[in-house]
Amino acid sequence: MGSYRPRLSDLSGYRLGGSSMLQVELPDISVDSTALYHWNLSDWSTAEMLSIAAGENPDPEAPYVPDQFTINERTYPATIEDPNALVQLGLGDTCLIAIANHGLMDHVLHFHGFHVQIVSSTHQPERVGWSKDTVPVLKGEAMTVQLVANQSGTYPVHDHNLIAVTNAGFYPGGMLTQIIVSP
Repeated sequence: MGSYRPRLSDLSGYRLGGSSMLQVELPDISVDSTALYHWNLSDWSTAEMLSIAAGENPDPEAPYVPDQFTINERTYPATIEDPNALVQLGLGDTCLIAIANHGLMDHVLHFHGFHVQIVSSTHQPERVGWSKDTVPVLKGEAMTVQLVANQSGTYPVHDHNLIAVTNAGFYPGGMLTQIIVSP
């Protein structure tokens, strides 16, 4: 049970984002099927992607300098137009969020207003059951978290690394979405 992140094994395919997310079964939690969200996290080096597209092989020893950060291949504010990224719940509802880090760097998601419980993790199984407002999602990791909407309002969720909430250096952008809980 849990979320998994299969990917291409060749370096060019991996650096170009050739990966996916697979969710196997659902935990024994009372969750409506419409309360399932999917966050595919990615970081991109546009210079490296252009180099690979031009036929050059990526240098695994070269510094990795990403300049684009996405959730479901969208940057904020487009993330709040994505029904899989924007969490919308009624007060007291419970949802699951499947998260896969397809990028080449770790990402630390901070949930304003809520603690989420880690339900599954491919890289940090010792954290299953933890309830946190800030959750590290390691490079290559897939995890599922449970959120209980215990207060109404609009709350941001964002990567705690400042560069990851930019679009090529412009703030706000990147890995930023919202949780909206209606009374």
